[in-house]
Amino acid sequence: MPRTPCCIAATLALAGAAHAGFNGTDFEQYALGDIDGQAGWTVFEEQRKTGLGAHIVDRDGSRQLALFNDKDSPPGTLTGAFSPIFKNPDAGRLRVAITIDDDDGADYDVVGQSTDEGLLTFRVRFGFEGSILVLDNIGAGLRFIDTGVEWAQNERRTLEVRYDSAANSIEYRYDGALVYTGVAGLFAGTRVDQAVVLHDNMQNFGVGSFSGDPLAAAYVDSVFLIPAPGAALALGVGLLGTPRRGRRAPGPADV
Repeated sequence: MPRTPCCIAATLALAGAAHAGFNGTDFEQYALGDIDGQAGWTVFEEQRKTGLGAHIVDRDGSRQLALFNDKDSPPGTLTGAFSPIFKNPDAGRLRVAITIDDDDGADYDVVGQSTDEGLLTFRVRFGFEGSILVLDNIGAGLRFIDTGVEWAQNERRTLEVRYDSAANSIEYRYDGALVYTGVAGLFAGTRVDQAVVLHDNMQNFGVGSFSGDPLAAAYVDSVFLIPAPGAALALGVGLLGTPRRGRRAPGPADV
């Protein structure tokens, strides 16, 4: 199926539920099954009709959030989960563990957004062809920029995004290594009070899982907003994206 370019404004997808004192989670106390409604987590409205696409599962000895195909929704349908509202949006670092067990299928995105401002703060894409891409403006409007770094196949890795509104800076680390520094700095939002993990429901157009599991998927764990070193402790409704992109080599991409 062709993948058409997506037009993404730097605006929110959907506000999640407030959850007092939320700093993050490792999902160990969550119930198996649909994430929607658990401890303030929510999903895309279309998912509520199917109950598919973002479930808590047991994998590799821990509970994780599985992002898999929603068979009752068409390819290109944005599918995923929204965290509760973090209590310290100026903390400065969002850290997420992710394992991608999907060969040439879906794109998987990690988003930090500010519901207070009604804006995206960052968006990282683990592209279906194997590259890590970052939303940035390098002089021609917002585009996904290829970092030149490939994501690990079916291996747990940590994505950490460090943002500093005072310095207007943002940097992206994968498995501890710096992979990209924002050219435009903070191009829209200046804080992060919500994390979103999502995919484009294109798993069935890939080869399958690397592991041999029947479902190609990504697995998310340990979603935490933590203070940057030296930092003091201290994301309305909008459109994040629509069906998008054709298969093509990774690089600067329309969004």
